Amino acid sequence: MLMLLESLDQERWRPTLLLDDAAGIEPLLERAAELEVPVRRVPPLPLGLTGARRVPALARLLRRERPDVFHAHMSSPVACKWALAAAVLARVPAVLGTVQVGQYEPPSRSASWQLRLLARGVDRYLAVSRDIATELVERLGWPAEKIEVVYNAVDAERFAVAAPPGLRQQLGGNKTRSLVLTAARLDAQKGHPVLLEAAIQVPDAVFVLAGDGPERQNLEELAGRLGVADRVRFLGRRGDVPNLLAACDVFALPSLYEGSSLAVLEAMAAGKALVSSAIGGTDELIEDGRSGLLVPPGDPEALAGALRRLLADRELRASLAGRARERVERDLTRERMAERVEATYRQLLGATVGEQGDLVESERNARLRAADWRFLLADGELLRSWRLPRPGAARRARRRLEADGFTDVRVYWAGPLPHRPPNYWLPLDSPEAVRYLLAGGRLGSLPGLVLRAVWRFARKAGLLVPIYVVGRPPGAAAGDDVDLSGGPLLLLTGGHRSINKAVGLVFEEGGEKPTAAVKFARVAEAEPGLKHEAEVLRRLGRERRDLEGVPRLRGEGRRAGRLAVVEEVVEGSPMLQVLNRGNFAELTRGVTALLIELGRGGGEDGGWRRRLVDEPLASFERSFGPVLADGEMAAVRSLLDGLGEVPSACEHRDCSPWNILLSADNAPVLLDWESAEPEGLSGLDLVYFLANCAFVLDGAIESGRTRESYARVLDPGTPYGRVAAAAIDEYCSALEIRPEDFHRLRLLCWIVHSRSDYRHLELEAGAPPSAEALRGAMFAGLVEEEIRFATTRFGPP
Repeated sequence: MLMLLESLDQERWRPTLLLDDAAGIEPLLERAAELEVPVRRVPPLPLGLTGARRVPALARLLRRERPDVFHAHMSSPVACKWALAAAVLARVPAVLGTVQVGQYEPPSRSASWQLRLLARGVDRYLAVSRDIATELVERLGWPAEKIEVVYNAVDAERFAVAAPPGLRQQLGGNKTRSLVLTAARLDAQKGHPVLLEAAIQVPDAVFVLAGDGPERQNLEELAGRLGVADRVRFLGRRGDVPNLLAACDVFALPSLYEGSSLAVLEAMAAGKALVSSAIGGTDELIEDGRSGLLVPPGDPEALAGALRRLLADRELRASLAGRARERVERDLTRERMAERVEATYRQLLGATVGEQGDLVESERNARLRAADWRFLLADGELLRSWRLPRPGAARRARRRLEADGFTDVRVYWAGPLPHRPPNYWLPLDSPEAVRYLLAGGRLGSLPGLVLRAVWRFARKAGLLVPIYVVGRPPGAAAGDDVDLSGGPLLLLTGGHRSINKAVGLVFEEGGEKPTAAVKFARVAEAEPGLKHEAEVLRRLGRERRDLEGVPRLRGEGRRAGRLAVVEEVVEGSPMLQVLNRGNFAELTRGVTALLIELGRGGGEDGGWRRRLVDEPLASFERSFGPVLADGEMAAVRSLLDGLGEVPSACEHRDCSPWNILLSADNAPVLLDWESAEPEGLSGLDLVYFLANCAFVLDGAIESGRTRESYARVLDPGTPYGRVAAAAIDEYCSALEIRPEDFHRLRLLCWIVHSRSDYRHLELEAGAPPSAEALRGAMFAGLVEEEIRFATTRFGPP
């Protein structure tokens, strides 16, 4: 927190430190004074009823002060609960919290629901590791779209020091006796007993423990019982950790759990070889065998073995330490952290970033969704809106426009929540659209019969806001427009990105189901993809009239200045909603059969290798090559050089459970063809489908554990692997593909899709992605997993 205060751009931000009147805050006050940061003192807000009673007073203080940002720094997901609630009640424009440590289990169902309710009001949570982000979403049920990973940072310059003369000798080190430093609070979390047990097996080292805490006496007694007291130095609390790091040979941290360890970051910044427990957060900072060594938590034998290995190999220590320092300087400096946090502040406040003044992606998307009403307007039509609830609001609005001479008047509700960008625009005068929305469960937060009854009551009482009324003014002539004849439009406008399309469903009077689906390009950059989808569907409809499982194109046009594509409505259940481990094999057989049919329709293309292999490979090397481990890019080239002749196919290129509908007889229908490659390669769609099914079943995308999930797909001894192996055997047999070529097609699949990874990272950052972001990219990680698999199967390149 103090590092952030020091690193913020003082010309843009004027921070105030808000502290409660509690014991032990003197160091914070002293440091704030050094930084010339003003401090406001407030009564403590403990987690119980006492804290709850003090929320109104803090909310009044915040309303008087009118801060732009309220940023809580939280030792656990529950910390600062009441302070955050006060900021939400005070309507501070941007409310966020940084969660430093996970491993939190709500003591009761009531506490769990309190946290979920609070998470709905807080604008953003910054988790200091992917592991904590996963816990917040999966265990605590917080909204995934509000969680962002921002790693802790370190003042790299502070740790670039030399050891003071004589310090090494004072600590007990010499030419024959190495120093192992652990700088950590003496608390059960830090795993010091494991370190002391490991010390027995490292007889030529002195173990230096910097820090104090409640376990000190117990640890001193344990060192005596284990017979290592003469080689363990308890230094107590020290303010010269950079000097201690400079004097030691190896840093060790045997913690049982962490958020994102500052001690590890400091050792990395000091350029020290280190050994740490392989725990959530730490394993995201250290790459085992490349920038440090990781051992299982609670395993003294493994810890001792890693220490002996490092102490015996000076070159290994230098290599690991150099890469660790490079990682800090590239991604984990305090300046980099401050940039990320400031970008979040600006994003939540709706500010602009970048030299061109472009909005960050999430803010741009929110503003576009709020203006998606434009797709409800045919040429020449106008719109009015009412935002205050009142009985009969929709009826009165309609009458007012009709009294003014408007024709073809339609009333829409932008729902479900008035203070959020709409997920849909529902035509209230269309009973068909209303029934469809309610029956389909599209209300999200309003499921079930009881809540539907509440919705109907709210509609009659005029509580549904905002209301938008569309009509054609007197004398206005209809212009050229996409043909949507048939009835009103139910407009669905969800999606987390501005390039997501708005989808309109057309209903005819008396019909139970929509008669057509219209896709609207919300931004200019979405038009080429949508136009490409129309071209692919037109071609498939012309060349493969008998092909099942593909929607039919009905027409094209424009609305609100954007491309609109009309397709037939495909009825069925989204595979994403029905997929489970029990039906995975059955559903895979159906999709495999469809992909085989698409593979049989491919044409001949003598230049396929340059277009479908060499060009994606060159793009991957430009984007991700700089962050790959040594030798990995060469391994990729070697593997793809061995790819033989494979049949052409019409590739969908987004064949995943969220783009597949299942008809009444479970036959799959592939939707969203905007990424399709009509003259592509066989195999890639099947690879993509199998992997994404596993990710859905494991929740791997949300948890960031896609590599682990994909490894199970590659292993035929696992349930996923058995299903995948059967599908691949059937596919390769039908299309005469050699098994060794299919292995290489798997690698090529992730090379191709890595381009979308890079584009999304670029959109999110509003600039070229950082090395840290590139290393965390999903498809790049799958490329590395394929390299590992191929090396095991085929040997090194």
